[in-house]
Amino acid sequence: MKLHIKKTVMAAVIVIVGAMPSIANAGGTESLVNVLVDEGILTKDEAKVITEDKSHKLKMSATIFADYTLSNTKQSGNGWANTGTVKKQRGVNLTRAYLTGRYYLNDTWMMRLTTDFSAEPTLGKQNSIYVKYAFAQGSFSPALRVRFGIIQNPWIPYVQDHLWAHRYVSKIMPDRLGLESSADAGIGLAGKGLGGMVRYQMAVLNGAGYNNTRSSNGMDESLRLELRPFAGLIAELGYRTGYRGQKKFNNGSTTYGGKIYGGKQNMWHVMVTYGSGHHYRAGINYLEDRDKAKQYFKTAAYGVWGWINLIGTSVGKFGFLGRYENIKQTPYNNFGSLASTHMKRERELIGIEFTPNQGPVFTLAYNTEKFSNILTDAGTAGAGTTGKNKRVNEVSLFAKYHF
Repeated sequence: MKLHIKKTVMAAVIVIVGAMPSIANAGGTESLVNVLVDEGILTKDEAKVITEDKSHKLKMSATIFADYTLSNTKQSGNGWANTGTVKKQRGVNLTRAYLTGRYYLNDTWMMRLTTDFSAEPTLGKQNSIYVKYAFAQGSFSPALRVRFGIIQNPWIPYVQDHLWAHRYVSKIMPDRLGLESSADAGIGLAGKGLGGMVRYQMAVLNGAGYNNTRSSNGMDESLRLELRPFAGLIAELGYRTGYRGQKKFNNGSTTYGGKIYGGKQNMWHVMVTYGSGHHYRAGINYLEDRDKAKQYFKTAAYGVWGWINLIGTSVGKFGFLGRYENIKQTPYNNFGSLASTHMKRERELIGIEFTPNQGPVFTLAYNTEKFSNILTDAGTAGAGTTGKNKRVNEVSLFAKYHF
C-alpha cells in the first residue's frame, strides 16, 4: 500500500478512534500512530514521516524568566575610602516573558512571531509588551537559510542561548553592555558546509535594534563564522560595522543622530569553547568595540565562563556555573578622539543550578561587579572619567520556565 493511501486510512482511523475514550486519552496523534504501527497498518518509517511532517503546522511555546534579588550598591568619591551605601533593592523581577508562534507552511517555509514582556529599564520600557521576532524563513539547503523581517542578530542569540546557555541568569557581554541588540529588522543568511565543520550567519540590519526598527540612511552588517574542527571544540569569529541607525538623509544633506559627526561602530569578537552537549561547556572570549555612533567609547573586554551538570538525583540534577569579565572602556570626545583616562569594570558570577525532572529550572547565584573611575560626558568635549568608584553586590534566586 502506498504511503499516501495509508495516510488516508490513518486519518479515517483517527477520526473513528477519537470517539473512544480509552484511546483518545492515550496522548493524541502520536499515540494513535503507534497503535497503527502495532496493528501493522503502518511501518515505523512511514510513521516517522507522518509524525515529523511539518506541513501546515502551528507550534506555540512560552518562556518566562523571573528572579528574587537582594542588591546592594556602594559608591565612593576617590579610591575606596569613606565608601557609603547609596542604594539597596530587593524584590521579585519578571525580566522576560516570551510567547512564540511558529507556523510551518512546508519543509521549506516557516514563519515566526515572538512577543516579549519586559520590565528592564535599560530598554527604556516599563512592563511593556512588544515584538521581538517577526520573520519569514526559507530553508533551501543545509548551506542556505534565508530570513527576512525582525530577525536574530548573528552573534548574541546563538552564543547566549546555545553556548553560554544561561540567559535567564546573565546576558553575555555585548548584550549586557548595550554594544548591539539581540534582534533587528533586516535580511539574514545562515548555513553550514563540510559536514557541519564550517557554519556561518550574516545579516544586513537597520541598526537601531528591535525596539526601534525604523529605517535610516545606512544599514549595519554583522557576521558570525563558526569552526568545529573536532567533537566538542567550537571557535567563533564575529564582526559588526555600521551606524546603529544614526545616519539619516534629510533635505538634501546627510545628518547623524549621534554626537560625533560621521560616527560609526566597528566591533569584532573571538571566542573558543569546549564542551559536550548538555553536560558541560567552558569558554574564553575577547571583544573590541569602537563605537562613535551611539555610546561614544571604546570597549576592550575579555571573559572566562563555564557551566557543568554534575549530580543527578531521583527528582532532577544539580550543576554549577560561573563567569568572570574584565572590561576597559575609554570615552571619545566630540571630535572622535579617545580621552586619556578609562573606566575599568570587573565582574564575578557564581551559581548553583537545579534542573528538576519537570517544572522550572532554578539557580541560586552571587554576582559582584566593581566599577573603577566611572565615565563621564562621552561624546562631548569634556569626555573623561569622574574618579568615582562603585561596587554592586547581588544575591539572586533565578527561575526559568519553558513550555
